[in-house]
Amino acid sequence: MSSRRLAGHAVTVLGIVVLAMVGVLATSRPVALRTWARVAAPSPQVIGCYLSGVDGTLVTDAEAGTAIVEDVGPGAGQRSAISWPAGYWGLSVLGTTVVFDGRGPLPVARTGARLHIPGGFHDGSFEACFEGVGSLD
Repeated sequence: MSSRRLAGHAVTVLGIVVLAMVGVLATSRPVALRTWARVAAPSPQVIGCYLSGVDGTLVTDAEAGTAIVEDVGPGAGQRSAISWPAGYWGLSVLGTTVVFDGRGPLPVARTGARLHIPGGFHDGSFEACFEGVGSLD
């Protein structure tokens, strides 16, 4: 096959991929995530990140945007709404909620994934920390 013909095929494939991505993005919609913010240091009201965390499956939640269903320990089966740090945002893509941290184009979490989320419980929801969300899959 000539290099000219190969280049033509490559352009066709690239065009199909771009059209597919545009189609997916066109069907996506923002998801309002519950977030939390702390007073800036050196205020005595500053509360650092919790040293604990939770393991489970991220699911959608009508009020908070996302929740986690714990799958280990004494809380196994418990569903808790998640409050993400200020600046985090969500996008629903083909029925999956994808969570972004606002610092870059890569997501930090998605519904359906088993995750470890560092943080702790406060005011009726689980407050996620800024760093350390990781996949358990």
